[in-house]
Amino acid sequence: MSSYTLSNNAADIDAAISSVVSADATPTDGSQNMVTSGGVKTYVDGTVGVFGGKTITTEATGIGNTDNDTSIPTSAAVKDYVDTEISTSGKTIQTGWTTLLNSYENQINPAGYTRTNACFVYVEVENRNFTNQTAILTIGCEGINFTSTSSSLARGSTSGQRHSMTHVVPANTNFTVSVSPSELQGTGSFVRIRVKDFSD
Repeated sequence: MSSYTLSNNAADIDAAISSVVSADATPTDGSQNMVTSGGVKTYVDGTVGVFGGKTITTEATGIGNTDNDTSIPTSAAVKDYVDTEISTSGKTIQTGWTTLLNSYENQINPAGYTRTNACFVYVEVENRNFTNQTAILTIGCEGINFTSTSSSLARGSTSGQRHSMTHVVPANTNFTVSVSPSELQGTGSFVRIRVKDFSD
């Protein structure tokens, strides 16, 4: 029978065995003990917060097939969805703008707008009514708001300073537009919403 010389003393060996025999029922900061499998599961189930009970959506499954609040997409699933829904590769863009709104008054449709094709959305505000206004433009799409804030816009009686932003919106997707402060949507100021569609 082979012999083996232990490099640890008896106290070290006893402490190591005790950390297993006296395993903690829950993870404890600073503890040298092992943790029971049940303790690990209970701890993980109770500390993952909003991710508790969620399933993973992979690229193969597809985000479009799991439109719910109980799934978490992988990075590959997100990339595949974006590439599929928004990619402009192999597509052409129309040469001119289609105007959805060109108004001196607050006529932005609160329900938003939907285009059949993926498109560039262009929003512009012009300050013709109030002195030194800071404009905040927001395009909302699929639950995410994309915002652009201007520097102070000087008033002009016929041509005030302008601020604009653009964003790409997927096909058949509702998007909303908002302009603040409210004075920049009132009589005397100007709001434009235009789109350029992509086509195959």
